[in-house]
Amino acid sequence: MNTSVSMIQRVLMASVAAGLALAFVGCSFKPLKIAVQPDIALPQTNIGQGKEIAVTVVDQRENSRLGYRRISDKQADISAESPLATTLESLLVEGLALQGFKPTGTAESSVPHYELQIVKTDYITDAAAVKAKMTLDTELRAVVALSDKVVRKSYIIEREENMAFAPMADDNAEFINKALGKTLQSALEDEALLQQLAQ
Repeated sequence: MNTSVSMIQRVLMASVAAGLALAFVGCSFKPLKIAVQPDIALPQTNIGQGKEIAVTVVDQRENSRLGYRRISDKQADISAESPLATTLESLLVEGLALQGFKPTGTAESSVPHYELQIVKTDYITDAAAVKAKMTLDTELRAVVALSDKVVRKSYIIEREENMAFAPMADDNAEFINKALGKTLQSALEDEALLQQLAQ
């Protein structure tokens, strides 16, 4: 008897959860803007030895969206509240300063130029009634112009995560910020490139 009641309770709970998930998706499936705030943590070093460098960030994506949410035949864009290049440039300048460089915001011919290119931010969330999969393919490219050569390095992070229910706005923001932060941190931890920049 207890087993039968327990089985019925589980079925009812699953049905309610599915109904709530579908209701949530149906009523909130619209374009989403998130606050892009990648979290990076870097130790303070002196690799740059006070070297003055020019720093710029260029958005090379075909459009400004970060990706989109999708369920069945419905699709809604996800974009950043502020220009992504502006947000990443602020973090890049801060990170390079922590590494001992003196970043400026203009490209001067007399100093090395560190240009970070935003190549790709392909975020997709595929949701069903009681499950969802989030994937993100992020690529940043550093182009460092030195006095005698140009060095190019790409930093690519691919993330995938399964969830029991369709992700909410906070889930999307957390997932995207973690991926962007990890990609940017990879660039700022590239000691070989930073050593060349400091020469």
